[in-house]
Amino acid sequence: MEENTTPKQVKTLKQKMPLPDRDVDIVNIIDIGTSTNAYQLYVKRSTLWVNTDLNTVSFYHSLMPGYFNFGYDISTDGGSNWDLDIGNFASDEIGARFPNHGIYNPTGNTNPDNAFIVFNAKGFNTENNGIITGLSSIGDTSNYSFEFDTADQLDYNLSGFDITSNGEVFSVSPMRSTEGDLNEYLDSLVIIKGVWNETAQNFDYTSTKIEALIEEDFGAPVDVKIAFAPNGETGYITMLGNNGMADQIEYFTNIYPIYWKTTNGGETWEGPEFIQLDGSTGLEAIVNHHLSDEKIAELFGNNPPARTDISYTTAYDHDITVDQYDNLHIAVVIGPTGSDPYSIITAKNYIAVWDFVEDGDSWCPVEMGRLSTFRGNFGDLTEDNRVQISRTETGEKVFVSWHDTDMEGAEDNNAPNIFCRGIEPSTFRLTTNSSNEDVPTNVTLFSDGMWKSYFYNAPNVIFTESSNYYIPFVYADFDPTEPNSNVQFKYIEDFSSSESDFQNEWGGDIYCGIVGVKENEQANFIASSNAPNPFHHKTTFEIELSKETNIQLKVFSNNGKLVSDNTFSNLPQGKNTIEFNAEGLIQGIYFYTFIANGKKSSGKMMVY
Repeated sequence: MEENTTPKQVKTLKQKMPLPDRDVDIVNIIDIGTSTNAYQLYVKRSTLWVNTDLNTVSFYHSLMPGYFNFGYDISTDGGSNWDLDIGNFASDEIGARFPNHGIYNPTGNTNPDNAFIVFNAKGFNTENNGIITGLSSIGDTSNYSFEFDTADQLDYNLSGFDITSNGEVFSVSPMRSTEGDLNEYLDSLVIIKGVWNETAQNFDYTSTKIEALIEEDFGAPVDVKIAFAPNGETGYITMLGNNGMADQIEYFTNIYPIYWKTTNGGETWEGPEFIQLDGSTGLEAIVNHHLSDEKIAELFGNNPPARTDISYTTAYDHDITVDQYDNLHIAVVIGPTGSDPYSIITAKNYIAVWDFVEDGDSWCPVEMGRLSTFRGNFGDLTEDNRVQISRTETGEKVFVSWHDTDMEGAEDNNAPNIFCRGIEPSTFRLTTNSSNEDVPTNVTLFSDGMWKSYFYNAPNVIFTESSNYYIPFVYADFDPTEPNSNVQFKYIEDFSSSESDFQNEWGGDIYCGIVGVKENEQANFIASSNAPNPFHHKTTFEIELSKETNIQLKVFSNNGKLVSDNTFSNLPQGKNTIEFNAEGLIQGIYFYTFIANGKKSSGKMMVY
């Protein structure tokens, strides 16, 4: 697919240097472990893990010397002090690649020494292919074990990994045959589940398969992920690809998110469902707001197509999380589709990082940041913007991060910084940067990692202390022209956002639902601000409906906690008055959201 990833039709425009005062929070960076080379890094995996109950963070990587030796670095004091390069996989008979890992903490345990590092990887030897699963004690580094399972004889690509709050381990991989055509995709995903066996002090693993069809000319999914909500029961599997379900814009063929959902801890999965990005039933934020009129004219000339005739596609990697409301977040780069099938136009300001937030039966796409560059080249390795998503343990805050190069004149993402932006799912407020600008924060600006934060990773869960949210990152320091050179891993220990950083109320323009809904099919509504405001006991809203419908009112506290959820049934067409009773609420600022037929209207009110 390499020919589909270069800019099409437009040139990359000249970029400017960042202003010196744009971000001034220079982060503290610590040397942690080392590796023989960077080849284990270019495929994004679960290498950085945080367990907030234990105040522990671990980083999993290949070791020096050797290509197939794995181990980890670990800090049990929140990232200040580290034990480095602790080996827990080495074999003269089994090859291994692309490991995932996490921390399993037994129920009720508060001592990191009693917890375990859990890992898996793609395994192979001269005769067999399969999966490696392993476990090691944090407190007793000599106590580790691993197994090589060759029962399915598949070429695993374990790109999705999670450990739920219930202590179950999940991996997901496209099924590829090792017979016949090399790496032939078998139209299914395999889900590997590990359940703790107290007697054996290890995990028992089982596998299930779900059908995941892909258009024949596309080949196979380009990226697959799995993530569970804080409750451990609701989870999602997502993949990027084209399975023929989405409407295609004439003359264009694109990639889009496809997903499955479980509400019973992974026992069963429902799907696939998909997200229609473009066209008359696409996402309004993408169709009407991704490209400016200027960019459309630059792309198509003086006779541009209608916005509903412009095709959009995802890039080739993504990440997911699930928030406190069990809603899926898909972080992904979006751009116009190129003239070649499945290609993406990657010139500056044609691509952006979006967070697609599930909200019932609709999607609320939130633009997190515009991109200057797309792809970096490091010897014979390449990587794109490496979009990743993290959440607080309770899921009330979500943070999206990515690579981008803002160096003057840069056309490729070869000198990357790490950028990050937070979103509060209850209000859709976004973080501003340290200058209170409505833009992402450049994490590595003016730090030792500036323009060289190669192959970075972010964790699934982050640290929370009071109203501060600490997002750890690890990146690789090596000779970017020679990925076979030694790697020094760098840990960013003190990048954070505070509650006060969530200043951009409602995240700018939030558009939910689809473009082409006709008024005679679903009710539209207009919700006025409440009056009086501020109020002490009761306040009222005026709701005007285009037809009879049900409408839901959700109220959230300033820290994102749902404090009231009411449904008003069968409200008639025309003007309606809705009364809200604040009895039991303490004084302060609250956010409200009206929801009807996948549409939302939100605002702020004050109780005194």
